Amino acid sequence: MKQTDDTQTRDLVAEQERTERLRAQNAERQRRYKKRQRDSTFGDRPLSLMIDARSQVTLEALTCHYGCTKKTLIEGLLAEARDRLGGAEFSAALDTLDARDAQRLATRYGNNAQ
Repeated sequence: MKQTDDTQTRDLVAEQERTERLRAQNAERQRRYKKRQRDSTFGDRPLSLMIDARSQVTLEALTCHYGCTKKTLIEGLLAEARDRLGGAEFSAALDTLDARDAQRLATRYGNNAQ
């Protein structure tokens, strides 16, 4: 413990407590942000997947070519595919989701999962 009249020595205990307090505040802020995103109808959703190396290289090349992010590129490709299917075909494709997956999506994201 630091002497009360010592003005030269750093108080390591106080710094450690401050660091832990900031770490907890950051974790809480991240938790609230993720909850807001998860609860939002139109918010971003996480997508975690593994793709083969060739697809990864292709994805990187396309993002460089078009000057966009992976997220923007994938969203554009999905929108293009949805538009090509048309309304009836896209609805039929959604209907092919089995009940378990549809229920899981509805539970996770609310009734506006589509």
